[in-house]
Amino acid sequence: MKKIFLTFTFVFAFFSFYGNVNAINTYNQVNVKTAFEENIDLEKIEEIEIHLEDATEYSKDYILEKSNNFELTISDAPYGPYQFVYGVVIGDKIGYYNVSAEVNILNDDNSLEVLVSVTTNKNTTTNKTLTEESINRIVGSVTQTTTTKVTENDNAGIIIDDETDHDDSGLSVEEETTTTVSKDVEEARKKEKQEEKKIETRKRNSLIGKIMFSIIGVTLLIGIIYASVKILNANK
Repeated sequence: MKKIFLTFTFVFAFFSFYGNVNAINTYNQVNVKTAFEENIDLEKIEEIEIHLEDATEYSKDYILEKSNNFELTISDAPYGPYQFVYGVVIGDKIGYYNVSAEVNILNDDNSLEVLVSVTTNKNTTTNKTLTEESINRIVGSVTQTTTTKVTENDNAGIIIDDETDHDDSGLSVEEETTTTVSKDVEEARKKEKQEEKKIETRKRNSLIGKIMFSIIGVTLLIGIIYASVKILNANK
């Protein structure tokens, strides 16, 4: 009975020590705050998803909610390198927003501060504006057709019909603009699909990481139990 009690005491002490080591080697807290570009309408943003990687190179995803002023406090973050992986505005399907972040270490209270910045993507606009180069290319290819009619009276003036603009390529300015906008939308959709694939890949890697940590923990526990049984049998 005494040997069994000593064995359980050893196991309990081991896990207590292991837990205390982890507690010592963690930041007090990680404070996440968000800043927005002035022209962004916050009513259109409900949630922001960010992915942060800790010292174990394990990436976790967090949701910043409007109801909490897009702020978050994270505890039990392992001490060591801590970095922002990526972030997205939930519901932003055309890549209108850019999400970035800066991680600062606060040595005074052993904590971290993550400053998330949300800006608009300058390459994506709701109203397509042609560049000066595009305008010059379109205007330079326009030809003007003028029709004149002369009456039988020599003193009569010349009547000029309305001028009509035609593009050498066979497309009107409006058609070419629409084509350009369609290409931009298509590119934005491709970019969105690529981002979705990245998110799925990171989630899959995150799941694999959890499974690996679980297997290591179970293996360690089995090893301790096996060693304890060996000790008990040796002392009989």
